[in-house]
Amino acid sequence: EAVGRPLSEISLSPGVRLVLIKREGQGIAPEASSVLQPLDHISIIGPSEAFKGVSALFGREKSKVKKLASSGGGPISQWLLKKIDHTRYQIKLFEKNLEVAEKIAEDYPDITVINDDPMESELFQGEHLESCSSFLALDHSQEHNILGAMQAKNQGVPNVLALVQSMDFLRILKDTRIDHLYSPRIEAAKSLRQMTDSAPIRVLARLDQKVSLVYQVKVKEHSWGIGRQLVELGFPATSFIAAIEREEGVTYPVFTDMVQKDDVLIVIGPNGMKDFLRATFIDERK
Repeated sequence: EAVGRPLSEISLSPGVRLVLIKREGQGIAPEASSVLQPLDHISIIGPSEAFKGVSALFGREKSKVKKLASSGGGPISQWLLKKIDHTRYQIKLFEKNLEVAEKIAEDYPDITVINDDPMESELFQGEHLESCSSFLALDHSQEHNILGAMQAKNQGVPNVLALVQSMDFLRILKDTRIDHLYSPRIEAAKSLRQMTDSAPIRVLARLDQKVSLVYQVKVKEHSWGIGRQLVELGFPATSFIAAIEREEGVTYPVFTDMVQKDDVLIVIGPNGMKDFLRATFIDERK
């Protein structure tokens, strides 16, 4: 329904904003006049309850059930099994420990649990893992995970992930055929660094290196932007406040809302916005 129409003519639920268009590998910052094309990839932010309508608007086809294989039945595998949508994935999990395998099979009767080691090439062929869309190597042994991910890639699995702990392995394997290397330690360190970073303006993420960054801003008491409607703040084109965090919770603002002292703002905008954000929400008004 959205194809061929400028964004100004597309009605989105309150709080929902389109933040990035990816077209043929290039990032585009959405504007009111932007027209969506078939095969565009879009990034959207907003309250979770609004996304069913968003999916229908942008014509997401009913996806086929995908096949997913995983090795290891440890804490990360079990966390994944709780979070993943079991209606979208046909899951096959390999676990060498019989007791652990039986417990997972009991807790998740809709998945296939195999008490075996997928490192055996004959097992790969017998279970037709090459038909899986992804293989996740989540065993407690990082060496085992690396070998499993490489074997899966050699068997034709298009998307493979290996759980590793050592920084040395991350450096060595950087240019291998393994698609994703995941380290819980590094992710935990990143989260701790964000929690302890007291800077008033931080870049939380880069949706696109140039056109779409996610900033966090802690509003100071005597800054210029306090008490003004968002529409009055003069935000640069293609940038906006996506969410406001206050003591009572998170809100998704509209143009007539006002910023208050101690607000924590989530701002989407291009690279180089820090000076504007500092002058508007940090520096004392003159």
